Amino acid sequence: MDQFIANVYEGNEDDLKKIEMFLPKMSTTGDITTWKDHIFGPIFPSTTIQYCYESWQPKDGDIVIASYPKTGTHWVYGIVRYLLYGDDKYQKHLSDEMTMPFLYLECGPVSVFKIVDKLPFRRRVFITHLPATLINLEKWKSRNVKIIYIMRNPKDQAVSWYHFSQGFPYLKLPSFDKRVPSDWNKWFESYTAGALPDNLKEGQFYPDNILTWIPHRNEADIMFVTYEKIKQNPSSAVKKIARFIGCDSSDHTITRVVKNSTLHSLRRSLEASSTAESALLTKMKMYRKGQVGDWKNFFTVAQSEKMDKIMSEKLAGTDVTFIFE
Repeated sequence: MDQFIANVYEGNEDDLKKIEMFLPKMSTTGDITTWKDHIFGPIFPSTTIQYCYESWQPKDGDIVIASYPKTGTHWVYGIVRYLLYGDDKYQKHLSDEMTMPFLYLECGPVSVFKIVDKLPFRRRVFITHLPATLINLEKWKSRNVKIIYIMRNPKDQAVSWYHFSQGFPYLKLPSFDKRVPSDWNKWFESYTAGALPDNLKEGQFYPDNILTWIPHRNEADIMFVTYEKIKQNPSSAVKKIARFIGCDSSDHTITRVVKNSTLHSLRRSLEASSTAESALLTKMKMYRKGQVGDWKNFFTVAQSEKMDKIMSEKLAGTDVTFIFE
C-alpha cells in the first residue's frame, strides 16, 4: 500500500488491510471465479465485478479505458493521464501511485471502491478489460462517462499477451497450469480455444470481447481507437483523444503529451514508481517491444492462417479490419 494513498484516505483500517493483502494472496491461491457464465482470473474477483455492475456509482466526467488485454491499454491510459494531470504535480503524483488494484474497475476487493471514491481527483480515469455486457453502460452514460475502446491486430496482441501471461504469479498453480502453458505453441492453442480466464465465457477470447463493444462504436460518449494508427500518427491520435475527453488540444500540449507518453517514457515511469504493484508489472513486461509486425517472429504459417480464419468467421458482418504490419 502506497503511503501517499494511505494518508489521503482516512477510514477503516480493515479496508486498507484487505487491499494490502490482495496481491500477495492471489499469488498463492489462484482462485478462478464466475458470474453470468463469465470466467475471471484471481485478480478480477467476480464479487467485485458484480458490485461494480450493480452498486457502484461513477462520477460525472469519469473516463474509462476499455480493452482486451495487451491491445495498448496502458499506453492510451498514459496519454489520457498526461492530458488530464500533466501540469498538476499533486494530481500527477496521485495518479502515479494509483496502480492495481485501484486503477481497474474489476480488480481487488470491493473495499477498493471506498478508497477510490475519496481520492481528490479533478477527473478520474479507470481501466477495464470487461466486455461491454458486464459494464452496465446505461448507468455510465447517465453520468456522462467517456469511454475509449482500444483495438489491436490480434496477432501482435496474442504475442504480447503470451509474454505477459508468463509472468502471472499464480501460473504454476493447478488451476492455471493447463490453461496458460509456458510453451508458445501450446499457449496459442489454449488461447484460441478460449481456455484463458479473461473475463469472457468458456470458449471465447479477443474477438468475442470486440463483438460486445461494436454495437456501441457510434455512440457519442464512446470512442474507438486502434493501436497501429496511434503508432502511425501519434500527434493526430492524441489530439482526437484530447478533444473527445474535453482537454486542451493545442499544438503545445499535444507535443508535450506525445513526448511524455512514448512507450519508452511510460516504461521509465513505471520503473520509477514506488509501489509493489508497479514492480510486479515491470517484472511481467508490461511494456515489451510495442512493435507492429512482431508476430512474424512467433507465428507459424498455420497459426497465422488459423487466426485469420477465426477472426473472419467471428467478426463476419462487422466492418472491423486490422493493420498487421
